[in-house]
Amino acid sequence: MICPHCNEDGIPALSKFFARTAFPARCALCNKPSSTSSLVRWISGPVFYFVYLGAAIASFFYRSWWPILIAGVAHLLFDACTTKWAPLIATTDDQVNQKRKYFYVFIGSLILLVVLSGVFGA
Repeated sequence: MICPHCNEDGIPALSKFFARTAFPARCALCNKPSSTSSLVRWISGPVFYFVYLGAAIASFFYRSWWPILIAGVAHLLFDACTTKWAPLIATTDDQVNQKRKYFYVFIGSLILLVVLSGVFGA
């Protein structure tokens, strides 16, 4: 995949597939971070929430795992298409560090919520 910093083919497709704003893909040639568009991730999140919810309901009525498996395959195909066609966006290390701080605060808050619900919920 083409790096938006150096315009060379230095980013492997698998790195782009897993690239997020907090954990970007790094170019093998210039070692600068790049991530896919956040808009694609923000759109696909709620859409696939309802796809999986509908698949779970259909799975219940049809008494089969096929709707859930089909939803998973559709999700993988969507991610593969965004890996192929969504452009990489050049980011800086400062932006990555800021996003990682938000990510770690979010994960820490979730862990704290689980621990507190276990302590006070019992």
